[in-house]
Amino acid sequence: MTPAPLQTQVAVLKEQTSTLHNDLSEMKGDIKEIKELLISNFVTKAEFNAYKKTQNTQKLFITLITTFFTAILTYELINFLKG
Repeated sequence: MTPAPLQTQVAVLKEQTSTLHNDLSEMKGDIKEIKELLISNFVTKAEFNAYKKTQNTQKLFITLITTFFTAILTYELINFLKG
């Protein structure tokens, strides 16, 4: 088997290099798109922790209000049943 002529080898290498560059360009574009989606659609850890903190405060506030009204309702119910 005789080796392919040098010109053929060069042509094949050029085609492979061109394909590689196209693939890399496509991957680069996809990575940029993913980064843009992540930046625009997701919150940072600091933002999420701040949100969690406000939610914990709200839960505590609701628990206190519920406890207060339950105590009043229970007191009134006991007085109603006694009288």
